[in-house]
Amino acid sequence: MIYAALPDRLASIPQDKAAQLRDRLPAAYRFVTPAALAAEQNLIDLVGIAEPAAPFPWLLNQRTRATIVLVGDDPGLALGLGGPEAWRCTERLGRWCRAAIIHAAGGEPEHYVAAVHGALTVGRLALIETTTHYAAAWAERLACPRTLMILPREGQHPLPNAEVVH
Repeated sequence: MIYAALPDRLASIPQDKAAQLRDRLPAAYRFVTPAALAAEQNLIDLVGIAEPAAPFPWLLNQRTRATIVLVGDDPGLALGLGGPEAWRCTERLGRWCRAAIIHAAGGEPEHYVAAVHGALTVGRLALIETTTHYAAAWAERLACPRTLMILPREGQHPLPNAEVVH
């Protein structure tokens, strides 16, 4: 199942709507498809937190299903949305997760396949989409014992003055 963590609630996205949204993803964001498909097939729960003001959904503490919580601190801006200090969910997310992927590079489907496998293995995985500027800060703040940092082979992410495609 796919959920959106909103400032006031955890909203589920019906499977047919999730498939429509996935099919309409711009090409630049299709790298998330493996996680979306895994959630649509009920292999995992996928919870998206796209607003820094959204709290950590406490309901997740009571669940035993494999879950990925995806934090979107990478809107294509060099400084993201402010790093872990700007996100209300950071502290509780760090206590909740058993593994974390700090993703501070261009997205590739293989990265999301790894996230699905991680969630199926450990149960609770935080996937932080961020910039190279905040990658180390996210790793430090989450303090998760199993953390994978995905960084660009060279340079920074996103590229300065890069055009954001919507």
